[in-house]
Amino acid sequence: MGTSDEALKGTYNFFVINLDVPGSFVGGAAGTRVTNLHCLLTGFTSATMATNGLYTLATKDTSLKACVGPGPPAETPPYAHKHVELLYAEPGGFKVPSAQISSISKGIGMLCGGCKAGCAG
Repeated sequence: MGTSDEALKGTYNFFVINLDVPGSFVGGAAGTRVTNLHCLLTGFTSATMATNGLYTLATKDTSLKACVGPGPPAETPPYAHKHVELLYAEPGGFKVPSAQISSISKGIGMLCGGCKAGCAG
């Protein structure tokens, strides 16, 4: 992962989120959808020199949520899952609150606070 136009300044967090996990997969109501945090990595910084035209982003931080590959349950009819990758600037001195670490490790439904009733999260 990196940029091709210039090296980024600062530190970044990287998220991969599945927006379409069936609620029934985690004990929720049929027909509802929940999120799944596939990955949360912190502490990304940019290389200052491009390699093959890319300023690579790398981290030495311990993962809060190791990357989990996709593995959606079979559905009838088949349902395409949407995955979102986000790179956010990390505020100086950023630390994930200890009260959130369990939710992050679990991943399923952790981003569900604002969704409609029936959400299994």
